[in-house]
Amino acid sequence: MNPYRLITSEELSYLSMNIKQNIQYWNDSYALLPAQVEFSRTWPKNELYSYAFIKDDELCLAVATESFIPMISGALFDARETEFQKTSECFSLKLIQHITGYEVKSARIPANIPASWQYHGHCTLALKLSCLDLESILLLNPEWVYQQLPKGKSSDKVLWKINEALSEELLEGVVLLSNCVLPLKKLKSLKPGDLLLTDHKKEQPLRLILKEQPIAEVFLGQKQGKKSIKIRSIL
Repeated sequence: MNPYRLITSEELSYLSMNIKQNIQYWNDSYALLPAQVEFSRTWPKNELYSYAFIKDDELCLAVATESFIPMISGALFDARETEFQKTSECFSLKLIQHITGYEVKSARIPANIPASWQYHGHCTLALKLSCLDLESILLLNPEWVYQQLPKGKSSDKVLWKINEALSEELLEGVVLLSNCVLPLKKLKSLKPGDLLLTDHKKEQPLRLILKEQPIAEVFLGQKQGKKSIKIRSIL
C-alpha cells in the first residue's frame, strides 16, 4: 500500500532545512555559482521531465525537467556550452546523492513522472532549482520523502495496519440474559453447548459482557423471513 500522509508546514520546514544544507554542501564543494532552491508540494503539470535519477536497485529517486543539466552547467562553470554536458551530468548525480543520501547509478533519458508517484495523498516534493536565468523542477520520490518526515511522538494508542484494522477478530465474551432459575442438580450437570430455556423477552436487548464489563447491547430482528442482529455500543 502506498503511504498516505499530509505534510504540515512545520514538517515541510524541517525537511527543507535538511535538503538546503545538503545542497549548500554541494554548492560549497563544486559550484562556481550557488544553485538556489525553493520548495513546493505542487508543480506545473505541463512540464516535460527528461531525466530520471536511478539508484543501483533500479529505484527512481527523482525526476527533473529538461533544463536541469544546463542549470547544473551554469552553477559549475557559469556557462551553458554543450561541451560541459557529460561533466554536468556526473555532477548532477552527485547533487541527487547529497540530497537523498543514496548513490545514484544513472540519469536515464527520456523520463516521466512514475505512475506510482501520482496517487491521492502522495508525498512527492518539488524543488525549484535555479542558477543564472535558468530554472528546473526536481521531483523527489514520495516514498523517500515519507521516510524523511519527522517521527511523531509516541502514543499509548496502538496504530494498526489497514489490513489488520479491517480483519475480523474473535473476542471471548458472554451474553447476559434475564435471570434464569435452575435446580441445583441441573446446574451441576451443565456442559458447554447445552441449551437453556429462558424467560428473556424477545424485544428486550441482550447485553454483551467482556472481561466482566458490559460493552454492547444486542437487539434481535423481529422479521419472520430474515433474522438480524443489531449491536449498539454502550461504552
